[in-house]
Amino acid sequence: MWTIGVLGVTQLRHGDHPVQPTGAVARRFLAALVAAGSRPATDEDLTEAVWGRNRPEHPASALQVAASRLRRALGEEHRQSLRRTGSGYQLWLPAGSTDADVFTQIVGRARQSAAQGRPGEAVAAFAEASRLWRGEPYADLTVGDGLPVGLQIERSRLVALREATAEEAAAALLQVGDAAGAAGELDALTRAAPYREHRWSLLIQALYQAGRQADALEAARRVRTLLAEDLGVDPGPELLHVEQQIRRQDPRLREVQAIRPVRPRSRFLGRDRERALLEQLIAAERLTTIVGPAGVGKTRLAIEVAAQHDLAWLVRLADVTENRHLHAAVATAVGLPTSTLDHDASVLSAMRAHTGLLLLDNCEHLTAVPRFVDQLLTLGPGIRVLATSRKPLGVDGERTLVLDPLRLPEAVALLEDRIRATIPAWHPQPGDQDTLIALATALDGIPLAIELAAAQVRAFSLKDLNRLLDDHFSVLAAVPDGSLTPHPTLREAIAWSIDLLTPAQRTLVLRLWPYEGGFPLEAADGSHAVLAALVAQSVVTADTTGEVTRYRMLEPIRAHCRSIDASPMTSQAAQAVWARELVERNGVHSGPDAMRVLTRELPNIRAALAHDLVVSPRDAVRTAGLLGPFWWRSGLLNEGRTILTAALESASGVLPEDRLRALAAHGGLEYYAGDGARARELVASAVAGADGCRDTLAYGEARLIQSMAEVPSGDATLAQEAARDAGRLGRLTATPWLEAMGDLVGVAADAMTGRCDVARPLLGATADVALEAGERWSAAFGRMLLAQGMMEEEGSSAQVLDLLRWSLREFWEAGDVFHILAVLQNFSVVLAAAGNTGQATALRDTVQEQRLRHNIQVRGTYGGVTTPDTWYTGAGTDGEALSLEGAIALVA
Repeated sequence: MWTIGVLGVTQLRHGDHPVQPTGAVARRFLAALVAAGSRPATDEDLTEAVWGRNRPEHPASALQVAASRLRRALGEEHRQSLRRTGSGYQLWLPAGSTDADVFTQIVGRARQSAAQGRPGEAVAAFAEASRLWRGEPYADLTVGDGLPVGLQIERSRLVALREATAEEAAAALLQVGDAAGAAGELDALTRAAPYREHRWSLLIQALYQAGRQADALEAARRVRTLLAEDLGVDPGPELLHVEQQIRRQDPRLREVQAIRPVRPRSRFLGRDRERALLEQLIAAERLTTIVGPAGVGKTRLAIEVAAQHDLAWLVRLADVTENRHLHAAVATAVGLPTSTLDHDASVLSAMRAHTGLLLLDNCEHLTAVPRFVDQLLTLGPGIRVLATSRKPLGVDGERTLVLDPLRLPEAVALLEDRIRATIPAWHPQPGDQDTLIALATALDGIPLAIELAAAQVRAFSLKDLNRLLDDHFSVLAAVPDGSLTPHPTLREAIAWSIDLLTPAQRTLVLRLWPYEGGFPLEAADGSHAVLAALVAQSVVTADTTGEVTRYRMLEPIRAHCRSIDASPMTSQAAQAVWARELVERNGVHSGPDAMRVLTRELPNIRAALAHDLVVSPRDAVRTAGLLGPFWWRSGLLNEGRTILTAALESASGVLPEDRLRALAAHGGLEYYAGDGARARELVASAVAGADGCRDTLAYGEARLIQSMAEVPSGDATLAQEAARDAGRLGRLTATPWLEAMGDLVGVAADAMTGRCDVARPLLGATADVALEAGERWSAAFGRMLLAQGMMEEEGSSAQVLDLLRWSLREFWEAGDVFHILAVLQNFSVVLAAAGNTGQATALRDTVQEQRLRHNIQVRGTYGGVTTPDTWYTGAGTDGEALSLEGAIALVA
């Protein structure tokens, strides 16, 4: 097994054998790849990390040489671990491959031992972790004036973790009775970081335990003077509390604990509705549980409300790892005599005479809590219980308050407040508001994530923070001392939730993280009970207010699941298969709901296409081709063109029918984008290369697009032939929409030859036939064309308006942005001819604004009025543009 050392100068070992990379460049290249974790490192970041300002003349070639040398050092068996991905390199490493990974794992083990009352094991583990450090992390990466931001974040994360574990190791020494040893460690730590108050608190306690009461008081005096003279502040509640205990020789100091204040130090913002509701529930009910995902602010809201009560006790259950210690934690928090600590019955009996609010924080991991609460409420009539948990307790009479992430305005307000707390002189600059909104949105409105991100504004600009949030953990600071959260990082808060899952629940949640923008019930693949359990435990949220229930995982939870997934590529591949099958089932011609389904699942479709463009380009070609009509109806012309181009360029061995459909779809997109010549070229190439295509329907679709591309300014004969062919193949394959559209476009092609007197009634009759066959979209298309043909002679007649209104309603129902704009453009011409200048202008400006937004060129196609003097060609609008809904309401 490979082991890579980055806690100092870069080292590479295979088993017990050192395999040193040759030269400083090779070591820096390896270190930069490791720092990137599972993410690809771009050529630019690698070049900056390896050479700094002394960039080679040809960076790409120099990186290739470095990569070749590293592969040679890795050996034949492992050389494939280093891959070229897009614009960078990626080193695939199993968990535990670096000494930084090992350090993090050992620290986790040490913390668990300390939390479970095994301080001796904790001391040994902390010492083992400390021995892994050989110097500064990533010591080789010191070239030039700076490092890529991602490398700075990783280095800062490791340094912060080392600093935190140094304090925890000293606390563990205290727990095993080595007060003198702890005092020596803590003296050095306070000198290294004199403003970290928790270190001073531990030092004062260590000195007192070591029998050095005078030295303990002197240490308290020193830190008070230091804070006053250097920072102009008084000691915080923790230090004040310890100093008071020393002066009155509190016997509890002999059992040293990390003392934390109960009251928050930062301002509480937002949550007005939730706070009012919680106060009502506590007043009316005896048991209320706040339920929500990690970091959503359950503890903070509970303490804010509990602090308003005359008598309230806080029991921090995150530190209680076994059911048998529950009663002791409650007794200690309430201040019961030590005689009650030996049995549940003693605690319950002692609580009978008490009146107050008992706050049980972080209940989800202790199965004894529901029974204890049930007994307490029965035996103690003066007790009310407020609990926080990832899931309801399930006790009779329980009322549940589900705490969702902050709404966007509240999230932005919290972000701004916490940034000002970090940099008091900060004020938003022009352009910052959009970045703040993007940050709050990317952090999913989770208060803990927002607070940790705000703490990083000293190191990164707002735009850098926003850009770096692809990895929700590396950019976020550690939880500061004095915070109410029981977890030192957001990662650990989320890991706490995931670790409580059953194997089946964990399997499902790791399968669902690649879904973007949420997922429907069928994505759970029959594991409905397991999905319901994940919702109950606040790992997955469920939105039941829409047409279908929508499930989603908050972004930080997704990021954590991605980081612990042993096979992330397999999970992404499974999501891509699901999205492909969704597109296969929901072609826009498959039913009236198809556009809504595809629009709803567009983030997932995009994720699948991004995966397939790299891993399976042939599948990308097929999916992109099937999506052609969706893209042009929804106005996503540029997106469709970009993906189809990339797919067709990168794929080889594509099935003839898939290539035919993709080329034809690309031609259709070019046509709607206004490039008729390019459209005709692409579709002609598709049809000419259709030999070997076994999909008659795909060929018929291509011929239909070919006929449309020739109307109204192309080859009339080709348009007629292609349309007749499309209609014939529609009948042959029993595909009503293709038959109807072939007939309708054929009639439009006939009009190109001057046969308008025959074409117009035939167009109406053909549209009626389509409607009778249930093809409402095709009927709307035909009636729109009929209205356009009648406009020149009848202007704004009632029949013209009725035809346009009917078509508009159908296109709106189908979510067809392109044809909505086409109809609205026709309306603007009709209204202008009738003298309704104001309404005509508003519609014209609306069409123009939407056209520019979607890159839709209505003029020059069958979908627009082609008379030059009726088409608005200005670069902007007159300022009277409406929303699409407003424009439709205007002409309805």
